[in-house]
Amino acid sequence: MAWWVVLSHGVGLIGIYDTGSSFFNLFMKLITWATMPVNIFIIVSGFVITHLLLNKKENYSVYITRRFFRIFPIYIFCILLAIFLANLRDIAYLDVSFLPDKSGRIATFAAQNEHFWTHFFLHITMLHGLVPDSLLPHNTSAFLGPAWSLSLEWQFYVLAPIIIGLMARGLVPMIITTLVLYLFGLVAKSGVIGTWNYPAFLFTSIQYFLIGILSRFIIERFKNHERIWELPIVALVTIALANTIESLIWIGCFTIALIESRRITNVPVVIQKVLNVFVLNKVVGNLGKWSYSTYLIHLTLFSLVVGGYASIFGTDVSLKKLILLMLSCVPIIIFASWALYSTIEVGGIALGKRVITRIKQSNDGQVTLPVSAP
Repeated sequence: MAWWVVLSHGVGLIGIYDTGSSFFNLFMKLITWATMPVNIFIIVSGFVITHLLLNKKENYSVYITRRFFRIFPIYIFCILLAIFLANLRDIAYLDVSFLPDKSGRIATFAAQNEHFWTHFFLHITMLHGLVPDSLLPHNTSAFLGPAWSLSLEWQFYVLAPIIIGLMARGLVPMIITTLVLYLFGLVAKSGVIGTWNYPAFLFTSIQYFLIGILSRFIIERFKNHERIWELPIVALVTIALANTIESLIWIGCFTIALIESRRITNVPVVIQKVLNVFVLNKVVGNLGKWSYSTYLIHLTLFSLVVGGYASIFGTDVSLKKLILLMLSCVPIIIFASWALYSTIEVGGIALGKRVITRIKQSNDGQVTLPVSAP
């Protein structure tokens, strides 16, 4: 999913969408649908955080500190780097790109410069997703495009123990909580409280979190059943809340999770071999481990490579040369993702553990988060 976003943004920088073939144009439309893989991230996040809260009995302060140090250090590094390299970004996207209509990018860059300190404060606190673009123009896309989903993620982290705690009280509370949150989502998307260019406000993306949350609860409910009821039920929930392609992807991911956990056995040899080649192996595992850094750093590296080249050799870059420059970004992104994960991400996690140790010592004897499986 992270590399789907990279590919989408790569095509977006080049700016060529019409391949001359209706088939390939359809394929390009799918590739450049960048919000779709992000929606899968959101589903996975709902699933993983629910799993964490069901299995770890932690004080809220410990939980939120762990989440903060997991996402904030690399996030703030990438935001600051993007701001520092803004001139190269302008060269890459406004002077080199072959995109016919650059008015959207011009408006975004102008808005973030005009209200720089407002955008800066909102971004360093990860609260920018709370403010509608109708109130602060181009707020969700300022500085670093993918950052909108980090504010969304942080909002979810803050409220997840309450949401999941309510849903864990039984089937009826789960249904009521789901319906109430879904109705909040409809209100948020109606434009009554403002409009967002990207669904960075929690309730504009709540249906995807709900898919992940419900999927994990359904596993808990049916894990001891002889029949694998969780798969068709999760499929129905997903189809009800997501589009067709998103549903197929999540149902596939969910099925793989059931195979990995040995809930589904007797997998045909050919399917197991396909999974081993494309999913369940060290290479894909490492790319997944580094994917958060990949997601946050790739646009800045595009700006650095393309904008840096153009600033040295001139902005008259041919389409062929631009494509070659973008292809050269692939190994750079992989290396940078590994380096950032190994240093900043791992360092942030380690720092978080040290802070948590102190919190646990000071909170000794306090009540843990009241989340348990129904």
